[in-house]
Amino acid sequence: MGGGTAPTAASATADVPRAFRKEVWGGDLREGKTSNVELDVIYARYLPALRIVPSDTMVYLAPERVKTLVEKVRRQGVLYFPIFVMKHWIAGVLTAQPAKGGSKRESEVVLTTYDSAPSPVVEEKLRSVFARVWPGLRMVKGQCPRQERYSDDCGLYMTANFFRHHLQARLVDRRDLPRCLRRLLYAAKKHNPPVEYFHEKMRKVLTSHPVSRCDRFYDEIERAPWKRETRSWAQRVAGPAVHTGGAAPRKAPARRQAVRRTASAAAPAARRARAEFAAHHHGRALYLFHGARAIAS
Repeated sequence: MGGGTAPTAASATADVPRAFRKEVWGGDLREGKTSNVELDVIYARYLPALRIVPSDTMVYLAPERVKTLVEKVRRQGVLYFPIFVMKHWIAGVLTAQPAKGGSKRESEVVLTTYDSAPSPVVEEKLRSVFARVWPGLRMVKGQCPRQERYSDDCGLYMTANFFRHHLQARLVDRRDLPRCLRRLLYAAKKHNPPVEYFHEKMRKVLTSHPVSRCDRFYDEIERAPWKRETRSWAQRVAGPAVHTGGAAPRKAPARRQAVRRTASAAAPAARRARAEFAAHHHGRALYLFHGARAIAS
């Protein structure tokens, strides 16, 4: 994402109605339910700004908002739509499908839903809402891993599906996926790493890369390596290595530097002495060898 100040939990709630904040809030990224406030902060930092739908959209969906969404998805092509219904998060991806022989303004809007805990009651409620305010919307079910029963991980799976779509990555179903996502998202919220760095880590979590299950994977984020000069990271992301902050490179103590200079200056003399010593002993060995042959003959 571009420059500017990253949004905080306080600023993210500025445009969200108080009733919605009270209704959705519960727990944080480390445990329990994930709130719309924390999810909005993560999405604003690491997803394209023009493709994000505010998390309160579904709660207060009205024909005016529907018209805005239709115009926006036809301009952007894709929108990430956090759907909150019956205290449950569902990932919605809005796309514009071009109509046959029609213009872009006449393209059909399709909503693909990724639900980690599908329920007939929730689905009926969702369809009834859209039938009332968005009758022309076509809904499609996408494949999504299932969350553990009675868990509070629906917001995590919604987030995983958004980043899977954005990064064009596989989403591997595994039991420790919620735990790994919580650790990554909390560390990202706390330390605000660069977009490319976060995307690299998120891709490894989604694809079940073995390193994403190790503590070192998350300890690295806690050390904030992007604030120090690291050639491998600079070469992969930013080109030439540039010192971007952190402590200055440490110099060796003065005494150690003096010893190194003395050793460097004495090196030629030492090499000459070793060569003279070797030549002397080689000549003496030849003298003794030929003397022994003369006596034997």
